[in-house]
Amino acid sequence: MIYTVIATLSENRIETKSRDCRIIRQPLSLLPAEISKYIENTKNLSVKAERSLAYTTLLCALRGFYSIDGAHIERNEYGKPYLADSDIHISLSHSDGSVAVCLSDEGEVGIDIQAEIDESRAERLKNRFFTDLAVKNDNPNVEYYFCKISDDEAIIESIDRPKTADGSFTAKWAYAEALMKLHGRGFSDVTALPALAKNARVDIVDITLDKKYVIAVSAEK
Repeated sequence: MIYTVIATLSENRIETKSRDCRIIRQPLSLLPAEISKYIENTKNLSVKAERSLAYTTLLCALRGFYSIDGAHIERNEYGKPYLADSDIHISLSHSDGSVAVCLSDEGEVGIDIQAEIDESRAERLKNRFFTDLAVKNDNPNVEYYFCKISDDEAIIESIDRPKTADGSFTAKWAYAEALMKLHGRGFSDVTALPALAKNARVDIVDITLDKKYVIAVSAEK
């Protein structure tokens, strides 16, 4: 199964299904030492808050879905996080105050959440990156959840599958990022994207919190 868990720093939240709810009570401020150090070394305060939320959401999801406590999280040379002591595969992303975390027991995964890119910025970027990349939505088996976190507990609730993203530049960007993260590469190697796409299944959806986002989830074929 592939789980995608969304969380946000804003007050807005996605409409959830109360029938599938996991309440996790634990001291959420106690992140692993290596992750705390990584977050504390982040100079941008907004990014620091997003990274803290992303890793807290990850730890809650690991406990909620797989009963994993005290996971040892490491990062590869491109910054892709992985669990050093587990067969569960993970990927994290954050953008403009919201985060998305992906967990899978089916193989490697990559995720990207991207706030909507406005038209003027898209125009500047589209000629620099992957202009010939065709976006494919293969609909792998992904379950979507929303995580509401307080100081001493997290409530993870299931949501309906968000609607499929349109063919916007934001969707193309998220698609490319998710493919790169699946294969643990840096985003600079855009020439490899068509080949990477042939060996991946990708689900691309739209969500709305305080603003519009696109989430792309990639998995191995």
